[in-house]
Amino acid sequence: LLPVLAMSAWGAVPDGLDITFPPLWTPTAAEVAEIALKKAQAIRDTFQAGLFRADTAQRELKKLADETGMFDSISEEEIAANTGKTYQDVTALRDPLAGLGYGGEISAPFEGAAQDALTWDYSPSQPRDKKGRWTSGGGNSKIGKTKYAPSKRANKRGKTVSAKTFGILRGEFNTKYPGAKTGQQGQVSYKGKRYWLEADGSGSVIVKKSWKE
Repeated sequence: LLPVLAMSAWGAVPDGLDITFPPLWTPTAAEVAEIALKKAQAIRDTFQAGLFRADTAQRELKKLADETGMFDSISEEEIAANTGKTYQDVTALRDPLAGLGYGGEISAPFEGAAQDALTWDYSPSQPRDKKGRWTSGGGNSKIGKTKYAPSKRANKRGKTVSAKTFGILRGEFNTKYPGAKTGQQGQVSYKGKRYWLEADGSGSVIVKKSWKE
């Protein structure tokens, strides 16, 4: 159609005719950032699900450099060093339980004893048996005689979460912020919620607050 219009207007088609049309729609900076964030999160979630290895995840992140302005500094040496490594391999030294589920539903005895003891608030006045062991949890459930007792660290988390959720949040935080200093804060997503975490300097974290994404 354009050559026909050129012939009608000028009697000939000019050599090197180049017509450029403006785009019908251009995303805003905020929209570009949101798209890039979702792509990066998709890569992270796929890696943590074990569907591809660490080196593949790094290559996929590097492809987003033009969109995000990030990840372009990932070197081929760094990628090669992570060849074949899974999410569990990468986080094993920091948290041996990171990313590992319990293989289905956990049993009622575990829920009533160990998990309650690990996650409920510690109370100095909590009753003990003759051997000095706690005989009830921080709530209403009975633990009975058990070797498990509340951890003092659990009492410093700020916001109480389950032992499983806490382990996964800690693993993701250490993966996202390796070598985080005491007091360094950051955000982690898990099961439709956003968690605000703070490094405690021992490789663990404090859960400051959470909200739905």
